[in-house]
Amino acid sequence: LVSQGGFPEWNLVYWNVDKQKALAMLSVTEKSLPSQDRRLLNQCSISPKDHTLMCVSGNATFKFFRYVDNAIRPSPGGIKGDPMNYLAHLWLPPEDRMIVSTDNGDLHLIENCEYRYPLPLSPSDGVSIDSLVAYSKGFICGGDMGLVTIFERSEDKELYRKMRTIKVESGRKESDGLIGAGDDSLKVLAFSLTPPPTEEYLLLMTSNKQLLVLNLNSAD
Repeated sequence: LVSQGGFPEWNLVYWNVDKQKALAMLSVTEKSLPSQDRRLLNQCSISPKDHTLMCVSGNATFKFFRYVDNAIRPSPGGIKGDPMNYLAHLWLPPEDRMIVSTDNGDLHLIENCEYRYPLPLSPSDGVSIDSLVAYSKGFICGGDMGLVTIFERSEDKELYRKMRTIKVESGRKESDGLIGAGDDSLKVLAFSLTPPPTEEYLLLMTSNKQLLVLNLNSAD
């Protein structure tokens, strides 16, 4: 298990769950350039194939770390170029790939911890992609305007193809005081998917404090 602490230290902690013990800790920010952004980091995770390999993403931050010699150390890889706000990342272990999303609607491909290129299917339309979840045929992303988009692996050079986009309705009235004007203010913040082999239901957490269940087999 890995956990990410918040402002101001931003400590990444690597745990042994069986022993209920923290094994190592490291600040993931530059000590010489401390950030005052209290929402600097968005996600941390462990590779499903290599439990010593970790990833941290956030605003202008996409880094790999490895647990070695009883310590967390920086690991090669990441994304180079102009800094962006990386909102979510997703491991796709069968192909040793990762998908990284941004607040501009970009989807970036990582292979073996090395940046490859923006996926050609990236919306890149200014609509943020805040959440990602893997499933047996590819991955699902969600974000601004309540949009949920399903992508499946393909054999062509684009690697993935967009199958469909579903707009999630808020189910709230403005009088509830939880949303702004209209459903376009709704944001999909997190996913959970029914385990294989069915993968029938998608549980969504939204910005207006709702938990919604979407039947992928019948959703339009």
